[in-house]
Amino acid sequence: MLTARRQAKLEQLAREIESNGAKAVPVVMDVTNADSIHHGFAAAERTVGTVTILVNNSGIASTTAALEIDESEWNRTMDTNLKGAWLVAQEAVKRMVAAETHGSIINIVSILAFRAAKHLAPYAASKAELLQLTRSLSLEWARHKIRVNATLPLVISSPTWTESSSSEPKVPTSLSEFRSAESGPPRI
Repeated sequence: MLTARRQAKLEQLAREIESNGAKAVPVVMDVTNADSIHHGFAAAERTVGTVTILVNNSGIASTTAALEIDESEWNRTMDTNLKGAWLVAQEAVKRMVAAETHGSIINIVSILAFRAAKHLAPYAASKAELLQLTRSLSLEWARHKIRVNATLPLVISSPTWTESSSSEPKVPTSLSEFRSAESGPPRI
């Protein structure tokens, strides 16, 4: 199952995946909308059965300075990056439990869950909260034999990132850039 809000880009990616010999089931889904998520999983089940591996990779970032962010921008980031991941994971696990199967959820968090960067307050906060949510769900859903893990990549250049960011501020994309932006000795 391959999901996204934008159907044209979703279908293009599905064709690319299938041209390399893999199967892709494109499903338009808005992770901020529980009904959209429910219908997306229902469509996937009709095609491939119960989804047992979920990669929560939705995320948006704004580069607005913290003093200038309005409530709607803050909420949009939290709804996509945190609430969306929770809603999608919850739907997946409900279906795994109903099917009496085990599974795995991988939440794509960010190194910014631990580090700070200027002009990314809502993004960093949402990813730190997603990391804590991952820990909680891991404990809670282990009894159902469902693993919940996170990976914390550095900034990944993508069309979505490029659309949401400007040339300033520069967001570090490597550990050495994070270290050089900090005061004090380098640390991991």
